[in-house]
Amino acid sequence: MSENEFDCCVRRYRKTVFGTALCFVKNPSDADDIAQEVFMKLYRYEGHFDSDEHIRAWLIRCTVNL
Repeated sequence: MSENEFDCCVRRYRKTVFGTALCFVKNPSDADDIAQEVFMKLYRYEGHFDSDEHIRAWLIRCTVNL
């Protein structure tokens, strides 16, 4: 994933990731930490995504797992 694609994903999905994390942890500071870790996983991810829906589902699953 290029830097430009990564930046686009962060802008597009940051509210979704943060909101999902906040539903689980009920603490904005902890939700921020989880969101940061999820996006770091995305940055290091070497696999391939088939679509925007695949990226979104992957991000949500990582968020729930953390």
